[in-house]
Amino acid sequence: MKKRSAGILLVTIPVLAIAGYLVFAFVAVYPPFCSGYPPGGDCPGKYSYDFTIIVNYTGAWTVMNYGYRNPGPSVGSSGFTPNGSYLQKNINGTGNYTTSVTLSGADTQGLTLCASATKLDSSNSTLTISIGRSNSTSQPYGTTYICTGIVP
Repeated sequence: MKKRSAGILLVTIPVLAIAGYLVFAFVAVYPPFCSGYPPGGDCPGKYSYDFTIIVNYTGAWTVMNYGYRNPGPSVGSSGFTPNGSYLQKNINGTGNYTTSVTLSGADTQGLTLCASATKLDSSNSTLTISIGRSNSTSQPYGTTYICTGIVP
């Protein structure tokens, strides 16, 4: 009976030690407890950001904007591809215009807003679109775009 108890003990102690180590290692990498939500806390959560789109042009224009949860197009990307978007908005207008677009997502990902502005006339005047930074065109019926992103 003593041999059997000793054998069980010899097997149980290493198994418990290994299990304890695995639990410790897991908790060290993936803490089960968190404290508060962003921006001050470390618990997973959501956040929102208000992007401001500004159009400066005296004539008629149209703007398409798309929002992305990253990975989206890189900020300052060389092309405007409206695929994979989770928000789309089309705006038509004349003259200067300002609007706000709110995007939200998990605090583990960034947010990107892209906008494409097109002149609806043959003027050589400059159309400028801004979302924090700007891009412009003076071409008749010209199009310009901009992408701006944030990371929580």
